[in-house]
Amino acid sequence: MDLVLQQAIDVHPVITFDVYDTLLRRIVSKDRDLWKLVDQEWEKRFGAKSFNFYNERSKADKIARKAYDYSEVNIDEIYEHLSNLIGEDNAKRCKTLELEFEHTLVTPNKPIVDAFYYALSKGKDVYIISDMYLRHADVESALENIGVKGYKKLFVSCEYRATKHESGELYKIVSQDINADITNILHIGNDKNADVNKASAVGADTYWVREQSNTHYIDEKKSDISLDFSLLNGFISKYSKEEDNLAYKLGFEVFGPIISGFLYWIGQHKIKEELDKVIFLARDGYILEDICKENHILGDTEYFYLSRRSMIVPMIQYQENLEDILNLYKSWPTKSSATILFDKLGLENNFNLLHQFGISESEEFTKQELIQDNRIANLFDSVKHIVYENSINESNLLKQYIESLGSNIRIGVVDLGSGTIYNGLVEFTKYHNIDIEWIPLYFQNTQCPNHSYMDISNNPNLKSALRFGYLFLEIFFTAPHGTTLGYISQLNKVQPVLSKYEYDTCPDKYKSRLLDLHRGAKDFYNVFPHQLVDETSSSLIFSNIETFLLHPSNLDIEYWGEFPFFENYYIYNSMIKSRNIVEYIKHPKLLVSDMRSSLWLSGFLRKLIGNNLGIEIISKLYLLKAKYMQ
Repeated sequence: MDLVLQQAIDVHPVITFDVYDTLLRRIVSKDRDLWKLVDQEWEKRFGAKSFNFYNERSKADKIARKAYDYSEVNIDEIYEHLSNLIGEDNAKRCKTLELEFEHTLVTPNKPIVDAFYYALSKGKDVYIISDMYLRHADVESALENIGVKGYKKLFVSCEYRATKHESGELYKIVSQDINADITNILHIGNDKNADVNKASAVGADTYWVREQSNTHYIDEKKSDISLDFSLLNGFISKYSKEEDNLAYKLGFEVFGPIISGFLYWIGQHKIKEELDKVIFLARDGYILEDICKENHILGDTEYFYLSRRSMIVPMIQYQENLEDILNLYKSWPTKSSATILFDKLGLENNFNLLHQFGISESEEFTKQELIQDNRIANLFDSVKHIVYENSINESNLLKQYIESLGSNIRIGVVDLGSGTIYNGLVEFTKYHNIDIEWIPLYFQNTQCPNHSYMDISNNPNLKSALRFGYLFLEIFFTAPHGTTLGYISQLNKVQPVLSKYEYDTCPDKYKSRLLDLHRGAKDFYNVFPHQLVDETSSSLIFSNIETFLLHPSNLDIEYWGEFPFFENYYIYNSMIKSRNIVEYIKHPKLLVSDMRSSLWLSGFLRKLIGNNLGIEIISKLYLLKAKYMQ
């Protein structure tokens, strides 16, 4: 709690609080967007075309305020006039919807709610005062919904026909009603005129609740595009989050909407494909399965320990040579050390064996060079019998593990999108006559857009943004455990064998950031009103990741620049590789080299230039190229 506010509460016997934008906030960018929401929900719930409730409701409000000579009208009087515009039955239905949203689409302003309860704990007489057309019971219900209870009395302007904002008359009424000297009252509110100036004018002390944005990654301008953007941005900007570190914020504001949309898409495809079960592949599916279990969604789901290695090693036995084996892996780094060969073959690292064939562990190879190098060929020949024997053993264990899922069923396979594991599953089940039909549910796979949630082929803005930092998606989906190396049978049950968790080799702060990313996203999912927005809209769901990647701040650079990203489970690079600008002036080739080596391009450019101008220029060039290629 703000120390100034705490001290002010301490020295006043009577504390009064404003309600809207003080104790609670409506989770829309603009308060009157709730009326637009009534329009939207009317069509959904009643199957009838809306009659532009927003405009009619605005008209009725103006008419009612002109029709009466007292300071504040109430919602019943407004709806009497609205009945004349849209009909009595329609007005009753709309009123029910409006009050529903007024009660439910509110969130506590945590610092002020904390101050409220602090005042109660100190034995203060606490009252609530609101300039509002809603009736006493409606405001009371909204306060109860955010957990605000224990105050002595609620004063609502429409009940007393007096307001705070005009002459401060409502303050005088409160002072007389509670029999308190107005100079002993501390009023806390957000409106500079009504809650500060008018309260001060009648003799009360005041504390001004200033609007402070805690967000980094939303574009407020987009709130005017659609009601969906108003709801999403309003929710993010006004919802009181438990944490304020950047990892939590990124999880809540950027990845929360993304996983919400992805899980909705999975649910729709489960119905469409008539799936009996959905499996989330380790490790990318960890956070998704966690949310499913916690929220009891998608029915029968399972976190399935399967990696590229544990899927492909059992398939090695069916390959004739090293080239065929290596071609089982769809994705490869540009270059890597020879130790990658052991991983791909399902073996432990053996530096002595490398040295025996004249290969240094630091020597780097492309995939094609591994296939063509005679030293590698001789090494493979020396371990080939072990490789094939291990493949058979792993195949038997994997077969048992897969059969534990059931038979004669259709299973959705949730994966980020390389396709290696899915293709391996299809081939493996054919070889072993396992009666399971697999349906891919990719996050993003350009080769299978019909089975992908994120289709960037028709979204040039998103495609351009992702060029600047796609790997943040992989960081977010990282599970807090090692990759699956293979399997072991224990007590007649097949269990996964996991590698050491790579982030155990790093400072604890990096593991904490991964956990905070997940907590932020889970908190978003658990409290966001999903039913009110179109979670199929990619422009909505991916808006905030575009903002983050195209407009990083200096705080973002400092926080994520040195974050380690593991290209595999034993080699990592920092997200930004950079040097002093003087070095780049002296050695321009280093600039090009470091820019290419940086995993977070926009972060590199921001750190180099000190602003986002370079990112903006390159982004526009990407978009021009995309437009030209169409």
